Amino acid sequence: MTPTSHAWNPIETSFGYRYRATIARPSWAGLLGQPVFPICLFSPKDSDAIYVGSGSHRTFMPSEMRFLETTDPMFLSMPYESSDGPSGVIPEYLVHITASATTLDIYSDHPMPAAVCDAAYQTLFSNQEDPIIRLAHQKDLPSHDDWVLAVLTAQREMEYGALEKIVLSRTSAFTRFSGQGGSGLYAGFAQQLTQNGYHYFYKNDAYTLMGHSPEALLRVRGEAVSVDVVAGTRLSGAQGSLLNSPKDLAEHAVVLAYVQRILSHYGPIQNSPRIEIDLGALTHLYQCVEASVPMAYLGELIQALHPTPALCGFPKQTAKQLIADLEQSSRGWYGGVFGMSIGDTLDLAVTIRGLHLTEAACMAQVGAGIVAASDPIQEWHELNTKLQSVVAQLGDVSQGYPRFEKPADGQ
Repeated sequence: MTPTSHAWNPIETSFGYRYRATIARPSWAGLLGQPVFPICLFSPKDSDAIYVGSGSHRTFMPSEMRFLETTDPMFLSMPYESSDGPSGVIPEYLVHITASATTLDIYSDHPMPAAVCDAAYQTLFSNQEDPIIRLAHQKDLPSHDDWVLAVLTAQREMEYGALEKIVLSRTSAFTRFSGQGGSGLYAGFAQQLTQNGYHYFYKNDAYTLMGHSPEALLRVRGEAVSVDVVAGTRLSGAQGSLLNSPKDLAEHAVVLAYVQRILSHYGPIQNSPRIEIDLGALTHLYQCVEASVPMAYLGELIQALHPTPALCGFPKQTAKQLIADLEQSSRGWYGGVFGMSIGDTLDLAVTIRGLHLTEAACMAQVGAGIVAASDPIQEWHELNTKLQSVVAQLGDVSQGYPRFEKPADGQ
């Protein structure tokens, strides 16, 4: 694979120089399996664009972020527990893939000769690692009985009037068996790339995070901002409608009211119609809230929104404290955000429907919105369905990957 351009011409950017070449569409294994860390991938919803970045040209802590002051593409991330806003990375190498073209940008602090760019290009795409992965020995935290107790505890708080909604989560941990053979960990993830959701991938030398999210914390196009309200769940194809479910409508209404209240601080808001969206195995209630917000207030807006009642609950502080008490562990990336800023655009996806992988283990965290009318057993079954949709990102089971060995009852 060689660049089709005849020269790497430098372009001065906000933080150095950029060298661009048009390239042949690379393999997913070559992009996600190469050893230049960190590796970031983001694909916006309703777009055929895929961005894959490797290495770090510049990093920014939340306190250093000045959104949209640079046109350089920047990957953004923020864990669930963060209250300071997202951090940012301008990658050293950025591959931008669309249906019509694929380009490679190489960023540098100083001018580089073409030979150095060519050498960096060859190194970047020389690795084709695509590891095998099998999962076994599922262990759920909390267990089924502890989950039921947690839901009943939350509902008791609702009876007292201290809580309106809470999102409780479960972590399913698996033993991971890895090796070589091209079975398709990364290829399996690539197969899930569609335009009906956000796709995110992050890899460093310690772990890999990958997922497909239906929900945006925030989308920005100039001063036009929008927030997804996704709440209420049923199996796709199941009888009955979420639009006629008092329990699911109540769950959705809590999130909608919260987002409306936050955005209304900046001016008039507009709501899209409430509809059902089908996302594979699951169907959700969906609505979009739009407003006009000056760019200078984006950092403040992100901090106010995160986390919404779709991932936390309401009132927020009461729900956050109860989540900490009942789950007794950090959520980390579950319920955080991952996305990109490019020029006057910004996309932040909520990091749900994701997998956290290390060399020896794989963890998937899924959650369910709990209101007074929730049934703990039905919510447990919903967690199982969400887990299966998450594990499916690893590949096509019909082709032998991943081999998901469900433990016998009682294990």
